[in-house]
Amino acid sequence: MKKHLTISGRRPDQAGMDFTLLREEGIEHIQSMSGRIWTDYNAHDPGITILEHLCYAITDLSYRLSFDMQDLLAHPPQSRERIKQFFTANEILTTHPVTINDYRKLIIDIEGVKNCWLEPLDDPITGLYRVLIEKEADIDDERVLDKVRRKLHSHRNLCEDFVEIKILPFEEISVYAELEIEDDADVNELTAKIYFELDSFIAPSIRKYSLKELIDKGEPIDEIFEGPPLENGFIDNDELNRFDRKPELHTSDLIHILLDIRGISAVKTIFVSSFLSREKEAWALQLSSGFTPAIKDLDAILKDHDIKFYKGGIFCGVDRAEVKKKADNTPKEPTKATAVASEKDMPIPAGHFRELSDYVTVQNDFPANYGIGEVGLPDSASDARKAHAKQLQAYLMFFDQILANYFSQLNRAKDLFSPHYTENRTYFVNMLSQVPGIEDEVDTDRERLQELTEDPETALQRRNRFLDHLMARFSEKFPNHLLLLHEKLSKELLQNKLDFLKAYPGISSNRGRAFNYISKDKTWNTNNVAGLKSRICAMLGIRDHKRKHLTETDVEGFHMIEHILLRPVKRAAAVDYQPDPYSFRISFVFPDWPMRCGEENFQKLIHDVLISETAAHIAFNVLWFDRDRMSAFEDEYRQWLEKLAEGSDAADVHATALIKFLENGRVVDEPEDE
Repeated sequence: MKKHLTISGRRPDQAGMDFTLLREEGIEHIQSMSGRIWTDYNAHDPGITILEHLCYAITDLSYRLSFDMQDLLAHPPQSRERIKQFFTANEILTTHPVTINDYRKLIIDIEGVKNCWLEPLDDPITGLYRVLIEKEADIDDERVLDKVRRKLHSHRNLCEDFVEIKILPFEEISVYAELEIEDDADVNELTAKIYFELDSFIAPSIRKYSLKELIDKGEPIDEIFEGPPLENGFIDNDELNRFDRKPELHTSDLIHILLDIRGISAVKTIFVSSFLSREKEAWALQLSSGFTPAIKDLDAILKDHDIKFYKGGIFCGVDRAEVKKKADNTPKEPTKATAVASEKDMPIPAGHFRELSDYVTVQNDFPANYGIGEVGLPDSASDARKAHAKQLQAYLMFFDQILANYFSQLNRAKDLFSPHYTENRTYFVNMLSQVPGIEDEVDTDRERLQELTEDPETALQRRNRFLDHLMARFSEKFPNHLLLLHEKLSKELLQNKLDFLKAYPGISSNRGRAFNYISKDKTWNTNNVAGLKSRICAMLGIRDHKRKHLTETDVEGFHMIEHILLRPVKRAAAVDYQPDPYSFRISFVFPDWPMRCGEENFQKLIHDVLISETAAHIAFNVLWFDRDRMSAFEDEYRQWLEKLAEGSDAADVHATALIKFLENGRVVDEPEDE
């Protein structure tokens, strides 16, 4: 059992900066080992002198370890090849849209969109959505629809689709009120203020914050960056939840708004109506689900005298021109963020670069009478004296080398814990180039010293543990590649892990992301594939995840088909399958001829990876095709993708052919019925 020596109530690992404590512990260790043959531990003893100088060197190392973390990880200012240790908050905390609110944020971020809602479609096939858009006034409908459609399909979730994207027409709301105002109230200014407040309540705009504004509000960083990355600022989750669609408009809410305006003392009468019915409602107005409410235009309100003011029972008229002037100057709460590009992310602390690997031999600090420092021995010294000095130097060089390597190791810690470090070596050496008087008598071959310090097998083992540690920080673990590597660690496995870590922000955040099937120029030989496919490829060590012809080469790969996209464009063409063949189902099609694909261990690994990586609510099939069957399948698959991108009804023909291919699959795993 390891014994921890306690000195003055402190453990040795707390004593790194304490020279006295280190010295005392060193002497105690010497006493325990050589107390019977060495009894003089006073300062004049050469052994104590050596101990003291080594303790001093250790305190220097400990001192450097106490630097701020950003300093320990800093690169030289002039360095061109800086290794990135961390992903930024915007890279690692944001994710592909998952919830309804995530999609709302994504669409509201588009210029010209004021609000939006996603509704599940009432259809036997689940996973289909209707998207309703509230646009800003005076914005072209087709332009907004095109932007929304492109944004949605480039962020579509796996096994889901958007059937209808619709801009809601405006439902004009009129508010009729008779108000008693205070004697010193300005009716023109009140009218402008009332219009602004009623407009903000009936058709509110969702504010977009800068990063600083949300931090100042006390929002946690992980919640600020929750959801998809946005271009025009951040949307507060609580505020978004409050801006849901109103089924009706209550006059009681309008009364509270009016009475909160300074200068209004009483609401004598109030009614609301819609241009759809023109009936004035005294209590509540039912809003149409097919429209979005918008307050009546200010010019029309003034013209029709919808809002009347009284002072002491005497009617007060308004100046229409003055009201419009004041309305233009009414302070409005900003709806767009004041953020610039640099304020969309949390900067990684730069730190102050320190020369952590600089090491000066302890021999220079010894008293001159030892003859091992820069001054050395006089020429008159005997050969025996010089030999003794050389022997002491050789003895101290063992300590020098260990300490020098520690300093070098500290300097390279920034690389070892970076997913972008590409070397396999994990121990680093520091050359003793400044030992006085023996420059020509030591081996200065750094590579040879490196080989003596760490052999290739040890480097692979340690590098593998470092990579496992980095993945564990993201709660990730690579599948059991020992099945494939015949229980032998390889550089290929390390490279697979390194590739996984480098691409981790996308691999992690896009695991639920589907491919963009409306992109006409990206159907084949493309990286426009589902995030799940990219992740599975990374896990299996398949370097190329492009959608391509597998029959033209012997490289590994597979195809992934979302059944929901095979549904008939024309409902009349639907076939009554039992169970439902479209909802939340995927088919994986693998070739059976590449070398690893024919191995039982690799097939078992594929099975395990598909189960662990596919979302629990998605059932999947696995099919293995020979070269001839794969060729026929890929012809139909490619034509189907092209017709799907065009929005052509001809996609149904190829979808039917694909279904026949997929019917031969074996269901590997299905989620249990709830």
